[in-house]
Amino acid sequence: MRTLTACFAMALLLLCGSCSRGKFTVELKLPQQVNENFSILYYDEDPWDDYLEDKVLVVHQGECTLECPTQEPTLVYVFQGAIEPALMFYAERGDKIEITGDSSHPISWTVGGNKINRDMSLWRQQNRDILMARDISKVNAAVAMYVRQNPDNPAAKLILLQYYYRGYNYYGFDKLYNSMKGAAADPKWSLLMGHIDYLLGYSPVHPRAGAFTLTVPGGKDTLSFAESGGILYFSENSSNQRDIAIDELRDLARMRRDSAWFVVADISMEPDSAAWAYQMKRDSLMRGIVRGWMPVQFSDTAAIALGVNSLPMFVVIERGGRIVYTGPDHYMASMAAQKVGIGWEKPEMPPHKVR
Repeated sequence: MRTLTACFAMALLLLCGSCSRGKFTVELKLPQQVNENFSILYYDEDPWDDYLEDKVLVVHQGECTLECPTQEPTLVYVFQGAIEPALMFYAERGDKIEITGDSSHPISWTVGGNKINRDMSLWRQQNRDILMARDISKVNAAVAMYVRQNPDNPAAKLILLQYYYRGYNYYGFDKLYNSMKGAAADPKWSLLMGHIDYLLGYSPVHPRAGAFTLTVPGGKDTLSFAESGGILYFSENSSNQRDIAIDELRDLARMRRDSAWFVVADISMEPDSAAWAYQMKRDSLMRGIVRGWMPVQFSDTAAIALGVNSLPMFVVIERGGRIVYTGPDHYMASMAAQKVGIGWEKPEMPPHKVR
């Protein structure tokens, strides 16, 4: 009995210890004159659920320490008051992410905590000037060189996914993406980058859309187009044509009894969760329209798979998943959606579910 009790106590201690380590720590040490807030976004996943964590690094006199819960490896996006993330780093439970730098600009930061971050930081420092200047051709060349020299390094895969300007050279991206091997070829890096359910391989515009997971107010919604179709509207709050586009979505939603039979989705690419929530209340959209959020914008692999590389953008998908229209024109999108989305018989099972 004593042996059983001791074993139980030991197991309990190990369990409690593992629970207490379900986090990573971010520690910033910047010049003393830096007093600034940086927002961060990442997914905290576990075997039962996942959560989008929205936190703030409050830097006072150059220093900040923040504990971040996580169960599974994750990518952390750092924003500096802009739509696009200024920095991305990799974190696992138990990591101590030490960040140093000579300025408040995240491009200049050196991130530690694991080999992936150290490799990405070294590449950023070597290409700091062209990254800050946003010189597209030079950035793409620097990424391509690193990928060719390190085809089996996961850091190269993440650098390719984050920094390469796909719209400037689609074929170049495809060639580099498909050249990855060894540890870098593991699909988990692409899944982490975009956080979707299915990724069949990158292409600028897939001829067919499969399924992807979207952040919604109630958690997550898996959108699928195998037994249905849909119209997806990607935008930011500042779009001048947003009111017209929302009216089109309302009209299309009224034609269908339930968005489960023809997906009508308004997908915000605002990086700020507060801005997204504000816009949802402002729009007052009817039931039957899926409200979604993609805070990492064009880096999301769902956006890549659907060919979304500018805003605003409509994507119309017919039953079976074939993409029939991609573009900014709300009238053309509405006509295409009515052509493929009206008059179908109700399928036996809903094509998407909230989990």
